[in-house]
Amino acid sequence: MRDIYCKIPGHAQNRLNTAIAYGGEKLAIQTIQDTFKIKIDRYAKVDFESFKKIVDIIGGIDITLSDAEVNYINNDLNYFKSKSKRLVRGESLYHLNGEQTLVYARARKVPTPEGLHDDFARTFRQRRVLGLIINAMKNCNLNQILNIIEQAGPYIDTNLKKSEIMILAKRVMTYLNFTLEEFRLPTDDNVKNSNIKSMAVLEIPDLAKARYDLAKFIYEDTVKVKNA
Repeated sequence: MRDIYCKIPGHAQNRLNTAIAYGGEKLAIQTIQDTFKIKIDRYAKVDFESFKKIVDIIGGIDITLSDAEVNYINNDLNYFKSKSKRLVRGESLYHLNGEQTLVYARARKVPTPEGLHDDFARTFRQRRVLGLIINAMKNCNLNQILNIIEQAGPYIDTNLKKSEIMILAKRVMTYLNFTLEEFRLPTDDNVKNSNIKSMAVLEIPDLAKARYDLAKFIYEDTVKVKNA
């Protein structure tokens, strides 16, 4: 989560997301590697505008929203004078375009129906949206997926080589059959809400446990985490 309080290499301790502001993807990756003792070989990044375009390219997403979430999306669209269609009030299944999906994915001031608040709510929504995007791709054939990749590619910053992307694209129909699993750090049993230097942050009391939990999730077996 973005509010994890950790050491930023070359800087003082701060929220994890400040690494992006200080040194872009390179420093963010180094911070995550140093904090959780994992190796990150590849990354992909999209900004807000690119996110909206990518969701529109796949044709939007279908998602069940609470009345409070619908109201939040409509208010945000009104505030920014968006041309996107306002949603009809009430809990229901909605089809969202890219702009509406971005507002939903960024929402943290409205609790989720599951009772999550603040950034826990926001990151839950972000994981949910990613899952729905993947599910939407499952309804496409290979030619449609290759077309989506071609259209969405310019909106994604990544260090994946073009040859690697093409290999992944050719195998995508197999990958889409895999079960999607998700994991969040900090975990509920290893987090402390704190206020440090007038910042609301998330401290991880047992960093060794967090490193172990993450490695175990990735490698799906009992593991020993280096320097944990």
